[in-house]
Amino acid sequence: MKSKSTVIFKAKFFMKRVLGALLIVLFFTGFSAEASLQLEKEVFSFQLPNGMTWILLRRPEVPVFSGMIMVKAGGMDEPSDKTGLAHMFEHMAFKGSPDIGAKMDNEVWTVLTRNGAEDLNAFTSKDLTAYHVSLPSTKLPLWLYISSEIV
Repeated sequence: MKSKSTVIFKAKFFMKRVLGALLIVLFFTGFSAEASLQLEKEVFSFQLPNGMTWILLRRPEVPVFSGMIMVKAGGMDEPSDKTGLAHMFEHMAFKGSPDIGAKMDNEVWTVLTRNGAEDLNAFTSKDLTAYHVSLPSTKLPLWLYISSEIV
């Protein structure tokens, strides 16, 4: 098990990388340095007692939110004789849960798209599995609930 200081260091390192990428995007899209500094003030990071790290960029003028959940589990966590399990579990997450239901294929996908989801997808790499979506900001509670069910 990793120490709390290691997790916090990695979260801070990750946040700096995300913030750096945001600032580069802003630079190339024509935002002023002043706007970039203002954006930097809107990025918040915190960690829950269970170790989940949140990085938030607040933009109240936009009626949409984009969320990504990354789980530190991927292909390298699989037994050498059972490859593909992480990717299979990634796909199974969209099928539903006892509380959400699993009456049809991809129940989670169906519920989210009926509620305005765009850019809904997931991926698995060697060291993580990630789920991302964009939804109307009024649907944030739905996304949080579904995320707590499937991850």
